[in-house]
Amino acid sequence: MNGKSNLNIRNFFAHKKEVICAKIGRKSGQIIATGGEDAIVKVWLVANEEALLTLSGHKSPVTCLTFNQGDDIIVAGSEQGSIRLWDLNSQQNTNPQRTYQIGHRANVTCIDFHPLDKYTYFASGGLDTNIKLWDTRVKDCIQTYKGSQTIQTLKFTPDGKWIVSGGEDGLLRVYDIAAGKFLSSLQAHKSVVSAIDFHPSEFLVATGSMDKTIQVLDLSYKMKFVSRTDLAPTNIKALQFVPYNDGAVLLSANEGGLRVYNEWDANETMRCIDNIDVKWGNVADMNLHQGLNQLIAVSTNSTTGYVGIWVIPPENIKPWRVEDKYVRNDFPPMTPTTDEIFHVNESSTEDVLNEIKNNRKTASSSTTTTITGAVITVNNTKITGERRSPNTNNAMQLSPTLPQQQPHTPPPQFLNNENIIASNRKEPANINIDDFVKNDYLQISDNDLMEQMLKSNQKMSSVLLNRYNNIKIVKKIWIDQGDSKEAIKAVAKMKDLPLAVDVLSLLLRPEQAKKILTLEICVQILPIIIELIQEKYEEYISTGLKVSSILYSSFSKIIDETLNQFNGIGNFGALDLNLEERVGKCRICKKYFSDIKQIIIQRSTDFSQVSDLAIISRRVVNMIK
Repeated sequence: MNGKSNLNIRNFFAHKKEVICAKIGRKSGQIIATGGEDAIVKVWLVANEEALLTLSGHKSPVTCLTFNQGDDIIVAGSEQGSIRLWDLNSQQNTNPQRTYQIGHRANVTCIDFHPLDKYTYFASGGLDTNIKLWDTRVKDCIQTYKGSQTIQTLKFTPDGKWIVSGGEDGLLRVYDIAAGKFLSSLQAHKSVVSAIDFHPSEFLVATGSMDKTIQVLDLSYKMKFVSRTDLAPTNIKALQFVPYNDGAVLLSANEGGLRVYNEWDANETMRCIDNIDVKWGNVADMNLHQGLNQLIAVSTNSTTGYVGIWVIPPENIKPWRVEDKYVRNDFPPMTPTTDEIFHVNESSTEDVLNEIKNNRKTASSSTTTTITGAVITVNNTKITGERRSPNTNNAMQLSPTLPQQQPHTPPPQFLNNENIIASNRKEPANINIDDFVKNDYLQISDNDLMEQMLKSNQKMSSVLLNRYNNIKIVKKIWIDQGDSKEAIKAVAKMKDLPLAVDVLSLLLRPEQAKKILTLEICVQILPIIIELIQEKYEEYISTGLKVSSILYSSFSKIIDETLNQFNGIGNFGALDLNLEERVGKCRICKKYFSDIKQIIIQRSTDFSQVSDLAIISRRVVNMIK
């Protein structure tokens, strides 16, 4: 690859002494935190030369750090074993909002936040061989797990139920945080485990090591080997599974470049499909952002205070590379033109901090300053696929503990105020041919007409292909894996309303509803129902109303009893994840049902146009108290 493909867009002086650690914020993909031997944490925007924030408080070198899922909280560990937390939403954000002085007895080596939004837990590992679980709402550690060797890396499983750690001895260990106990271990490597990541749709974990190999293991029953790689040129520094088609590809960063793997058949050596030479050195973190359509990496210098920022567009990486004929239709390669690359960045530090404080989504395109002062524009083309909770038949069911504040629900305003469209569709739902093919044929030339038709059909094909792939994923989970509950969760994450209508219709059959419905599923389904009853299609509205009636009948008593029993309890004291989970789910369901009732009342005029909807909507309004 040439220099234009893999850009070292910036090297900058970040700290007065050695930079020990760095982390990329996963939500925005554009914010970076660095920790140094100078005991300082700094926050940077990829596009800006100056630090956004300088966070003080530690008394010894900062050895590890991480962002929470919203990129608005940073937790950092130190050489002395203390841990400090900064809330970037706070007006006093440069001073730590919480200090955990009695953290570890030695160097804190790794930290990871719980993977689900608004969850208040994080875990830390240290040279003292301990793993500690913390709650940001309290000062004291709430659980401690004892290891046998230094903990080098750890990560929550995607559903947040387990912690998987890698040690100096190459051993992989699994802990159940609900039960508060050690589950199992496996000798994964001959040397230090340096990186861990999880497959987005299967219960597989990839581990990288200082022995220059990567292992893929199956966690669904007992840990067992699936596949491994040949030796890499240097130590494995970072790993990332990226969704692709029905599965994923695995990105691996070593000191000399990037390797991509896409097959890990049992007892077979993993197939490397791309090897990209990048002289980035000591890679501290790597992230292919699903919104920015860019792989960004940050590297540190072991003897100076310099940090390097690197960018690789996915269209230069297999399987997304332009010349590869199997590039997905719904992931078109987007290469910036020369005119697009050089674009002035007008974002001020104040603007960026306001974005963080307001927890808003970043702009659709980002700009990054190069060493020469030029700026590269990153296109907002999404990589398809979304991580879902793995199927763990032998694991305790533990969903996210929801905060006491009510969830954000958009105000009941109708997505479509047109008359309701009767459910007599003869074509795929929610696809309007007029949206793809224009009617002004007589005003354009034959050539332009054909070009327009070609582009329109490509767009329609992309929509249909995406829906087809979503159906295949649901079928795989529901039928092949026999897990209908996980299939419902997957549908909730797909944001595909026509598919949701078809799947939720199954819940109208009593035998299916009895088998599938749980309070956790109720939390997943209610936001979909809120969307459905704001639509203009009779079939959407009818399905939403009927399923909301079933859900309220099934869970209203449980919700009321639980909330009445624990009303007014703000702090649960000792760790009881199951208790917090149940109360949190009941609160959020109560709020969703209230929103549904309000939307139905405001749409009563629309619903009165269709007799069936009028009857069902009145029944739901009368049910919900």
